[in-house]
Amino acid sequence: MKSFVVATALGTVLFFQSTQSWAKDPALRWGLFLDSYYAFDGNRPTNRERLYTTLPAKHNEFAINLAHVEGVLSGDRVRGRLALQAGTSVVANYSTEYRDSTKTGGHPADLLQHLQEATAGYRLAEGMWIDAGIYFSHIGSETFVSKNNWTYTRSLIADFSPYYQAGVRLSYDPNPQWAFQLHVLNGWQNI
Repeated sequence: MKSFVVATALGTVLFFQSTQSWAKDPALRWGLFLDSYYAFDGNRPTNRERLYTTLPAKHNEFAINLAHVEGVLSGDRVRGRLALQAGTSVVANYSTEYRDSTKTGGHPADLLQHLQEATAGYRLAEGMWIDAGIYFSHIGSETFVSKNNWTYTRSLIADFSPYYQAGVRLSYDPNPQWAFQLHVLNGWQNI
């Protein structure tokens, strides 16, 4: 099998700092990210869908792998992130979300795939946070956000580990060497 990928990963995340001042001065930061590619698969799939991968997912075409816009809130007692996304990796990674086949037209699961992360957190004590919402998985060392991976195409096992989860997370970092987390989740790769 002959395959190659040309990644034009404009993996630059642009951030904009707000001047909004709230209690304890939480900072609101906005960011943009764009990752595009051209992939050629030597197997030449007729439907242009490359097998066994979520990125780069399309054969013989230029495509946007992932684009997202985010707002990140960072403060002494509160934190959160809202990120909206689109691209071929999004379609591939969120393809297993539940859809009611009895309904026609747009389905909420089709809209949920555009929600990369929506979390809100509150600091309970020094080093201890409780966060709730849709957030990146704690399982595995790779993510589908290409700027956070050591290799663009990643390992095969990473394509089948969860990238996101929905639920509540209690985290405690007593020092830089130790970190503990307790999760109550709505499933694996499931919103």
